[in-house]
Amino acid sequence: MVDAVLAFAILLPTVLLTIGLLIAGMQRGPSEPAPADPIRGPERMLAERLAGGEIDIEEYERRLHVLPAAQR
Repeated sequence: MVDAVLAFAILLPTVLLTIGLLIAGMQRGPSEPAPADPIRGPERMLAERLAGGEIDIEEYERRLHVLPAAQR
């Protein structure tokens, strides 16, 4: 009998806390969208090639410098 009362005394606050947190989360509304990735399209591909070791830093900088002119 004592075990049942002790289990209830632990379980009830846990359930109430969980319900309260769920309700508070729903009232907050949707979260803000993640910020846009600053590196897109060709710039991202170029950065991935640099990270993968396909090109060196000099080649990366040369191609990155040329990209804005090609995108106009």
